[in-house]
Amino acid sequence: MSKTQGTWGDEVAKRLEGMVALRRDFHRHPELSFAEQRTSHIIAERLTTAGLEVKTGIAKTGVVGILRGDTPGKTIAWRADIDALPLTETLRAPFTSGTPGVMHACGHDGHTAIAITAAEILAARRKELPGTAVFIFQPAEEVLAGAKPMIEAGVLEHPRVDEIYGLHLTTQDKTGTVNVRRGPTMASIGPSYRPWARRATCSPACCGFSALAVVGAARPAASAPARNSRKRMDALLLLESGKSSYAASAIEQDGHSPSLSTTRSRRPQ
Repeated sequence: MSKTQGTWGDEVAKRLEGMVALRRDFHRHPELSFAEQRTSHIIAERLTTAGLEVKTGIAKTGVVGILRGDTPGKTIAWRADIDALPLTETLRAPFTSGTPGVMHACGHDGHTAIAITAAEILAARRKELPGTAVFIFQPAEEVLAGAKPMIEAGVLEHPRVDEIYGLHLTTQDKTGTVNVRRGPTMASIGPSYRPWARRATCSPACCGFSALAVVGAARPAASAPARNSRKRMDALLLLESGKSSYAASAIEQDGHSPSLSTTRSRRPQ
């Protein structure tokens, strides 16, 4: 290692401020699933400048950067999701979302900035890099639609990826803390369910049932095992999202509840 080049820690330190600024820029300009045009352009531009082989337009707005080291070795991939959510941000800060009704509420702005910076650091030390690094920037993670078309496009095959890694930001730990765990770390999303209601008046309530009541009854039973198993949460979780105003009329009309419930699992079974 050249003494004038500095250490790997030096590479990180000199890019830290720029990485934070990049993350805040993405936060200021969030884009919804499959509409990440500005985000993808910045990713491709930064990776190209760093000297990576760049592929764009994968799964509409996905980007892949390939960095080949100077010596043989494994092919390791790093994946980051890039889309935002249809939510209104209430935070007041210089980098608050400038797009009404859209915000980075799940940390994808940070995931993207970290992956770009990691690619630039490795590119700067290409001579010390054995094998190949593949950086995968996935669109539409929030709508569960971006990963499959990228895989089908061959991002794990050209070149053939031996191992793939990623991370997820959290507010549950102190800044600077990294948690690593053997096995599943975050729950997968399984089938979604929309409970159905049957109309009835309050008098013959036996003749009808509320969709909201179905969800309400299922939630405690589904979440109880998870609350009591911090070390191993293999439990099935039922998550509800929807309009709470439906509670007053749920039993007054036939049809499906606007509340969509999804299953979450730490095991494939």
